[in-house]
Amino acid sequence: HAAGGTGQGVFTEAKNRKKNGEDVWVIGVDRDQVEEGMPENVTLTSMVKRVDTAVEQVAKDTKDGKFPAGKVVEFGLKDGGVDIAPSKDNVSKEALDKVEEYKKQIIDGDIKVPSTDDEYKEYEASLK
Repeated sequence: HAAGGTGQGVFTEAKNRKKNGEDVWVIGVDRDQVEEGMPENVTLTSMVKRVDTAVEQVAKDTKDGKFPAGKVVEFGLKDGGVDIAPSKDNVSKEALDKVEEYKKQIIDGDIKVPSTDDEYKEYEASLK
């Protein structure tokens, strides 16, 4: 989910379905949301925004007299700004290996993640 506070409803629904015998999973967002899936254990994993990393870097830059006023500062995989959550016990080793493989390709620049609709259309067309 990527629904802010209303994402709690995703966990509530998944836990209710799990109680009724359905095999369901939720992927959390922004922070490790494993606890929201308990006790039914419905959190597959989460994708986390490492806001702490960004705040720490901007604070250090400011202390060093390099405050990036008026600039857009992005923190991606390479900068440790986003990642898969530490709680990933429900994810297979093969899937985690694939995550690491793609993560490396993105960091190394072998895969350019689209950031606009046009870039996505171009990327999608390149897959055909």
